[in-house]
Amino acid sequence: MALSDNCIHYWKFDGDATDSVGSNDGSVSAATLTTGKINQGYDFNGGSSYIDFGTNGDFSIGTGSGDTGFSISLWINIDSITRCRIISKGNTTTRDYAFYTGTGGTLTWQLWDGGSTNYIYVDAGSMSSYVGSWTHLVATYDGNNLNTGMKIYINGSEASVTRSSGGTYAGSTDSGLSFEIGRYLKTASYANAQIDEVGVWNREITSSEVTSLYNSGDGLQYPFGGSSGWTGTINGTSNPSKVSGIAVANISKINGI
Repeated sequence: MALSDNCIHYWKFDGDATDSVGSNDGSVSAATLTTGKINQGYDFNGGSSYIDFGTNGDFSIGTGSGDTGFSISLWINIDSITRCRIISKGNTTTRDYAFYTGTGGTLTWQLWDGGSTNYIYVDAGSMSSYVGSWTHLVATYDGNNLNTGMKIYINGSEASVTRSSGGTYAGSTDSGLSFEIGRYLKTASYANAQIDEVGVWNREITSSEVTSLYNSGDGLQYPFGGSSGWTGTINGTSNPSKVSGIAVANISKINGI
């Protein structure tokens, strides 16, 4: 299976919030373009900025009759770990899922079954050691309705997690509400960070695919070709792995060619 298989949305954030795979371009509120992990990304100010990607049904993990696999990949440069609200879908009464840090900076990947009382989640510990540097995060779920099927990866490696639940999680139900980056369940709780290269799959991506996305710390941008196909010499270096700090795998043209 190719890494691009079942990748249903990908936002490069190079100049705007256009969806490179699907049709869900983002509506940007107060987030500003900045230097990203690969080319550009968006800066979220922690107080008002977020991006709304709409209510497309394929953002849903389940419809009430059974969950499906799901994965989210992104690069983040965190300014503050306190309540850094990375991604969420739903609102406070009708919840789908969220990927976030809480008051103490613990990274959490959480699913609800449509309300607010029945949920499963995993915690990967504090993000304090990652503040101020670009960090690759991946949240995956195998669709089995159990927290044992939830994983978090940090910089290419599966994180050790604490697994918890509340009530009886019976499977996700689509809230019909927006998928958002930088805000938590439509509340006044935001991300204070730069975010780039966000991808969504409607399957659980594998650990080897996560390794490919991390790409030894360089990142790998959609369409995940792994190589630009370019060969040659720049500044005396034959077939360099990077050009101006950018991995060759993420370059489609050099000097317009």
